Amino acid sequence: MIYQDKNLTREELLAAIGLNLLASIVFAVVFVLLSERVRERNLRDSLSDQFAVLSAGLRADLMSTATTYLPSKVYQPTSTFADSFNRDVTESLAATRLYAFRGTSAKYVPARIKLCRQHPQQVRVVTLDPSSERALRRRAGDRNIQESLRNRPIADLISDIRDEIYMSLVALFDVRDACPIEILLVDEPLITRIEMFDDSVFVSWYHGPNSSALPFPETLRFPVGSFIYEVERLGIFRKFELAPTNARRFDATQTDADLCAYLTHLSGSTVTQAQLLDWRRRYQVFIRPFEQRLQPL
Repeated sequence: MIYQDKNLTREELLAAIGLNLLASIVFAVVFVLLSERVRERNLRDSLSDQFAVLSAGLRADLMSTATTYLPSKVYQPTSTFADSFNRDVTESLAATRLYAFRGTSAKYVPARIKLCRQHPQQVRVVTLDPSSERALRRRAGDRNIQESLRNRPIADLISDIRDEIYMSLVALFDVRDACPIEILLVDEPLITRIEMFDDSVFVSWYHGPNSSALPFPETLRFPVGSFIYEVERLGIFRKFELAPTNARRFDATQTDADLCAYLTHLSGSTVTQAQLLDWRRRYQVFIRPFEQRLQPL
């Protein structure tokens, strides 16, 4: 086909071939540049989609882990009543059927029940046994670290804790008309204080890094379904199951005579009506600042 042109010289033939080769090279360069950009864009879009899927999966795993093991809220230790903590506890108490407490004494529990908009159906309280010298001494040693109590003799702190427990028992008895109160006294060391409701549990760590020197320790809130919530709930119920003889129930059918008999058995000495009145009077003096702080919440 090339030799059909009789006037085509060798130089013209080579020039035509060179021109076509140059055109092919230019076309190849342009094609490569355009196709590379398309390939990079497709690769970038693919990686972006995969990263989005992986990120969503990672977020879901983190949320699941956080819900299971991490607190939903942290309250810093304080030297006085914290409004944020007491507001959240009050809201949880107003919507709960179960109110469980474990701590040295339940001195604030009666006030919470008394001022609550809606009383719980079940209240379970675990406190130190006031007749256990060993448990009281251990707790007195812990309190001796607090700045305000550092110079108090251990014997005085033990006496204060014992009296605080008896005063709290009388105050719990006085709210028995609002809801039945189940009480269990233990002689084991208490490392944490808990207040449990249907939606969450508040765990106060007595020995937290910044808690030992303050009367109100660091508190962590965990939602229902979390690891801590389920462990603490099961622990409270198992304690009552395994120690039925040590448990006591206060309800509306009982009178002061029943309370005197119970405290007499507990303390080993006769408790009179006059002593009940004295504990009630001193509890009102003690709890008044807390009630005044709690009422607006």
